[in-house]
Amino acid sequence: LIPPIWFIVFPPAIRKRKDLLLYTEQDENQEPTVKLEANTSLYPTSKRTLLLLIFPGLLIVLATVSIILLYISTKFIQTFIINTNGTSI
Repeated sequence: LIPPIWFIVFPPAIRKRKDLLLYTEQDENQEPTVKLEANTSLYPTSKRTLLLLIFPGLLIVLATVSIILLYISTKFIQTFIINTNGTSI
């Protein structure tokens, strides 16, 4: 399985053991309990990260659509086509 591209570009923060363990106040020798954080997201949620992912993707999509439209119909760039007699359309 290939990880999503944002995991490669922006890897999630590595959690330390100390962050996951919660010690009770009763005894130092007591077993620690695991602390779970419910609001931790593995996906990019900050505005800057989302913009860094969206804009390159948008440029790739626009370029792909333009190439497909040019392949289907050359009327897409009709304003730039020049007639053989030297006058532009």
